[in-house]
Amino acid sequence: MDASDWPFYEELRRLIGEDHAVVLSESVILQYSRRWKLVLIGWPLLIWSTFRLAIKSARQRQKADFLVVEEHFQLWSLSLVYFLLRLFGRTGRPVFVYLGFIYTPRESKLLSTLRRAYFAVALRMTDVVVVYSELEMMKLGATFSACRNKFRFVHLGIGEHESIRAHTQRIRENGIRGNGIRGNGQTLKRNSQSLIFSAGRSSRDYSVLAKAVDLLRPKLRCVVVCDSYEECPSSLESESFVVLRDCYGNSYTQQLVSSDLVVIPLRNPEISAGQMVAIHALAAGKPLIISDTPITREYFQECYGVGIIRTDCPVTLAKEIEKVVEASVRLDGEFEMIRHAFESKFSVQCYANRLYRVLSREFLISEK
Repeated sequence: MDASDWPFYEELRRLIGEDHAVVLSESVILQYSRRWKLVLIGWPLLIWSTFRLAIKSARQRQKADFLVVEEHFQLWSLSLVYFLLRLFGRTGRPVFVYLGFIYTPRESKLLSTLRRAYFAVALRMTDVVVVYSELEMMKLGATFSACRNKFRFVHLGIGEHESIRAHTQRIRENGIRGNGIRGNGQTLKRNSQSLIFSAGRSSRDYSVLAKAVDLLRPKLRCVVVCDSYEECPSSLESESFVVLRDCYGNSYTQQLVSSDLVVIPLRNPEISAGQMVAIHALAAGKPLIISDTPITREYFQECYGVGIIRTDCPVTLAKEIEKVVEASVRLDGEFEMIRHAFESKFSVQCYANRLYRVLSREFLISEK
């Protein structure tokens, strides 16, 4: 995907203005169910696309002032190309912005040491490293002390997929909820067709969710979108717990908007995980249950329709699911109240504006 087609890019470019050029790395969707596929197919594809982008941006008439990357491989590729270009006097060095850096230590002490050394070198090539939680910013500053002053906290935001926009328009015009139930303020109960939705691979605890779903009476169907067998093994699948491995883009959002409730169980409370799927849920106006962590409280504590609870116990999680599912059909105004959190905090416009404020403070762009 060409980053110039990304609404975030358009909004950031509008805020920065014509006097400063910003280039975003191309978005390469790494769809893999086995790690070897990521290493042998995904990473080479990512590196090749980044080299092409670097050469393309360097040949443009207006040289890049800001270069935004989302992967460490992109950082190495772009740094190498721009080093060679500067060596031959072809262009100056742009400001390198690493967007959405996440660092997860490994269980192996040796592997953790090697990863820390690798990223310590990689981060030295950046000027700004954007992380998605204040807690992570403090922890990363302690882990990579030489780059402490580069870390900046920016709340994550997303653009609306066309399926979510269509879903929102349909509800606003007809008052239709999840499985086709009309949200006209009646006190009709949810039925056995109610659908629980979950998705993602990072730090998920799907075993607890599967046990909680098994405790529900009557049985409810839970659909999990996860392409990683390591995070969501096939042994968890059952008649009421369905795992979709190859479900991306429009297929993913169709599953989301067809659901009545989104549940995100997280395993590790210390890392940044789950925000993107949670924000998708808010954009679709869906009630959300998410694990209680410092980061989820930081994001969703004040958001309407979000239950932040302990999810390490299947019984506790099952009770919370039942409380939401057995409630009456949502009143007409509740969809808009859930949507308000997305529109006021997590839209692509909010996201771009927060990054722009960071860049304007650091690099003397006159704020508008």
